[in-house]
Amino acid sequence: ARFDASRSQFERDEQVENAEEFAAIVRDFPDDPIVPHALLYGAMADLRSGKPEAALSKLEEVARLGSGEAMLLARADFFRGLALARLDRLAEAMPALRSGAQAINPSDSNEVAWWHSAMAEGSMLESQLPAALVHYDGFWQVGTPSEKAYAADRIAALSAQLSDAQVQTAFEELHGVVGPGSAYLGKRLISVFPERQDSLASLVARSERAIGIEAASVNSSGPGNADVIGALLPLTGRLNRVGELSMRGLVMASQRQPGAQPSGEVSAFSLVARDTSSSATTVGAGVQDLIDEDAVALVGPYDGSAVGQAAPLAASLGISLISLSPRSASSGEFGIRHSAEERAKSLARHAFAKGVKDFAVFSPDNAYGRAVGQAFALEVERLGGQVVVSVEYPGATTSFKEHVDKLKKPWSAVFVPDLAKRLELIAPALAAANLNSLPVGTKSKHGRSILLLSTAEGIDPSYLRSSGRYSLGAVFAPGFFPDRTDTRIAEFVGNYAAQFGSEPSSHEAYAFDAASVIRHAVASGATTRAQVTQALRTQKVPGLTGTIEFGSDGRRADAGLLFEVQEPITGQFELRALR
Repeated sequence: ARFDASRSQFERDEQVENAEEFAAIVRDFPDDPIVPHALLYGAMADLRSGKPEAALSKLEEVARLGSGEAMLLARADFFRGLALARLDRLAEAMPALRSGAQAINPSDSNEVAWWHSAMAEGSMLESQLPAALVHYDGFWQVGTPSEKAYAADRIAALSAQLSDAQVQTAFEELHGVVGPGSAYLGKRLISVFPERQDSLASLVARSERAIGIEAASVNSSGPGNADVIGALLPLTGRLNRVGELSMRGLVMASQRQPGAQPSGEVSAFSLVARDTSSSATTVGAGVQDLIDEDAVALVGPYDGSAVGQAAPLAASLGISLISLSPRSASSGEFGIRHSAEERAKSLARHAFAKGVKDFAVFSPDNAYGRAVGQAFALEVERLGGQVVVSVEYPGATTSFKEHVDKLKKPWSAVFVPDLAKRLELIAPALAAANLNSLPVGTKSKHGRSILLLSTAEGIDPSYLRSSGRYSLGAVFAPGFFPDRTDTRIAEFVGNYAAQFGSEPSSHEAYAFDAASVIRHAVASGATTRAQVTQALRTQKVPGLTGTIEFGSDGRRADAGLLFEVQEPITGQFELRALR
């Protein structure tokens, strides 16, 4: 009777937790068959009050008691999976979430939302992107307004990352349900299979209205004006600083610049910009506006969710889009940035070409560190080398001695996928352990000489002042650095400093290169949107971030630039491009 009363109150009122009352029942009636049920509800109350560790303890006790009630055990599995997910133990959570799915109460929107959310995150961890998208769509169907906004943004980003085959698989699993999945995937399918427009247009339009996006036409958009480039940038909102810097790069590119054509220069162009407001929901209108402004090609956006909407729409309208997003390019998009994973692979190839065969990976224990570290390790293995030791450190740590001490095994080069600001602390920690960064083939007078490799995200000249002496011979792949000893970069940096009074970052450089490849296409004879698209697929353009070449998948096919720490004058350290 006590249990029934507590359970009824718990199920009737979401504000009631009742964990203590359920625990009291377990204490007062330890041998009663009601105990597993009270433990289960006590765990549910713990989850409701934000105590996943306490919930997990109770659920493990339910499993230990081994009740013969299949539904009870399935419910325990389901909530155990939720508890593990909330403790960021997703790999352990997934089996429990799958086995407990049969026990979800379909009339309880909270349970449905929690399950889809956890399954989506777990599927991301397992690299099952189509499944993740389908679960995010399920989360959107029952989520609160803020949860819907989050789910829609995740779906927009994921839809841009899927291959055409994955898009079809995920779309079929949605079974025609109106929502962000049908909106974004349907748009992708129309761009790939124009003949399906009639059958999909209604569902796409209804889905776009449901998520607050005004449906855009997918008809042919005309040839465009070869002297107009459109920009989609986050000029307001959380990414406004990125938008501002990218705009500076485009302004620099819009002026006359050196070119490879017989005329000796690439002409100036008109730049028309639209603000994405750091939001995916404003991008469709921006694309349509720039089409109406007669742009021959588009540059941007930066954030993944916005690209996820803009890329398939631009493709369906017959206009090239060169995104500034740091993630990999997707169907209908050219990606001007080398992803961190691709830059890591370039470092592996460089070191291997120098004769290095044995590596260590020293990475933060976060998603970036694991993904980029794994990309490096796989490339090393593909080349025939080996990673002899991998060590992770907490992403927020500022003291690295105990973690560096774990790099015991013999190796010749260490790869650190992290921010330059953290590398500033890691490089001296390596030196303190007598692991001295030196050019390959140089012997250390004290300790052991090693080759230091890093993506060194966001590196600037301050790194050289603080840690240059600990990084001699190190090779970094940040994508861009304002190296004034490189002729092409030096001209850009000088002109930029004259206009803006500071040195450019990678945001300006990539935006400049994105506009430059469009202008080179025009200078080579492309005068329409279709001709520009064709030229982008075949040309090679010397740029600030390498000799730019796009592959058939729209990603950068060139290796990009690597930079080496050199000491041309004793005590003066410089980061120089390796062209």
